[in-house]
Amino acid sequence: MPSTELEQLVARIAADVVRRLTAGAASHGTSPPAAPAAASMQAAEPPAAAPMLAEKVVVLASVAKLPRDLREVTVRHDAVLTPSAREWLTDRRITFRRMAQAATSAAAEAGSPAFLVAACDLPGRCVAQAAAVARAVPHGQQLPAAGIASLVDAFAEAASRSGSRGLLLSPRPAAAALIANRKRTIRAVVATGVRDALQLAQECRATLVVVDPSRLGPGGLQRLAVEFAKQLHQPLPADLAAASRPCSCSSTAQEATP
Repeated sequence: MPSTELEQLVARIAADVVRRLTAGAASHGTSPPAAPAAASMQAAEPPAAAPMLAEKVVVLASVAKLPRDLREVTVRHDAVLTPSAREWLTDRRITFRRMAQAATSAAAEAGSPAFLVAACDLPGRCVAQAAAVARAVPHGQQLPAAGIASLVDAFAEAASRSGSRGLLLSPRPAAAALIANRKRTIRAVVATGVRDALQLAQECRATLVVVDPSRLGPGGLQRLAVEFAKQLHQPLPADLAAASRPCSCSSTAQEATP
């Protein structure tokens, strides 16, 4: 067979094969796969993680900045939420979850609880003194101005979660200490000088020192806070440990320590 006729035969056979393959694909209803739709690709993306509040003391101003359509927020394992912040989250049905302790930054940070400083019913200049005291102490944080009950609640929660201690400035230190000592996790002492405050705090293993700032002045307050923050956490003596056990007839006995 001449080469020209052979080439024509091969071309006809190839064309016939292509025609049959095309006809078979059409009869089975097959078609090339379509590219995925943009909406499907977007739906496959993982949902956004809940926002993280890094503060140790979460106040109303922090949560009020969160999006209104948020349903969950993450906080530190040892975070203290002020009553107003808790109420804001509850009203908007936003749940908060605590991170695992190992995931909350570094181990050194976790081992150094915040030293809280708060002022109650004081003029503006004394509130400014509280801010200066908080800055003078390592891991110092100032609680927002609030009533004595709210401040005591914040101190109690911080003490129960991370062993935090603090300084409460009040023109009525005896009354403030009386209210604070109703909490199981707080041991409050009152003093009028730096030396006796530190001695009483050491003797009673105090977690809170309550003072009238007009008795000490800015320098004395800062020195008291710095030295109090340095005191080592020691176990309670037997008599204080017995006195700290809740009584079954007391309303404070129902207060659970997380």
